[in-house]
Amino acid sequence: MVWTHTGGWRPEEEEPIQLAFGDDVMIDLLERSPVDPRVLIAWIEWYRLPPSIYLVSFQTFTPTGTPYRREYMHVEDIKASEEWGRYFPAQGEAAGEAAAATPEDEA
Repeated sequence: MVWTHTGGWRPEEEEPIQLAFGDDVMIDLLERSPVDPRVLIAWIEWYRLPPSIYLVSFQTFTPTGTPYRREYMHVEDIKASEEWGRYFPAQGEAAGEAAAATPEDEA
């Protein structure tokens, strides 16, 4: 079982995420990518250690069966990164793309 304040974990994610971070840890899902729900941002709290922010991707797994993960200092660093930023578009950009796709202005 994943210990969490926020919930939001899918049943198939629980075992790999627990293998990745251990079972004596609080793992909170901060944000799931609107582009690919297998990519997410998590807050990890270990006992007696400062919390960490991780990018977790269930797109790729390590040889031990855990999801790819990388620690970041800030959520903004993930969203600004060349590799992962495209999975977390700014809300205005995502809404703008959806609005641009509707043909309401042509009528």
